Amino acid sequence: MSLVRAALIASAVATLFSCSKQGKTATARDLSQFECNERRVEYFVAGGFGAEEAGVTMVCDNQNPRIEKWRVDDGERSESTHELSSHQFNEVWIRIDSTGWRHLSEECKNPGAESDDPAYVIDVGDHAKNISINCQGKTLPFPYDRIVNELDLRAAGFGEQESAL
Repeated sequence: MSLVRAALIASAVATLFSCSKQGKTATARDLSQFECNERRVEYFVAGGFGAEEAGVTMVCDNQNPRIEKWRVDDGERSESTHELSSHQFNEVWIRIDSTGWRHLSEECKNPGAESDDPAYVIDVGDHAKNISINCQGKTLPFPYDRIVNELDLRAAGFGEQESAL
């Protein structure tokens, strides 16, 4: 019985190894076909809670994906730019693309917004289409909120954690 058990374990390990190796190769092959296609997504907010003005831009041009976050406090602008891998860029872009941005109105309807709420401008585009959306509110309606949240989440991955390394 132990010979059968050893053969089963060896077979399982070989299968796991070959699947793992194929998965890595497929991912590398997929990313070798990476194209920027002039993709970019950004938002800018004025009158928000954290700063007078703030924004995040994720752009890919010349096969060089990167993300920039910036803010203006007391008239002083601070910003940081970080390169992204093609995989990181594609991960965020897939989620942005799933919002259906190509079909969104340039004026979002947010019935709960007050006149003194933060004002957002969201720009999304690629080689085929570009849109600029104006939206106001402390909380943005779906799917506009998803675009802003995805950029914020990606941008939050940089900063203090890097200095600890």
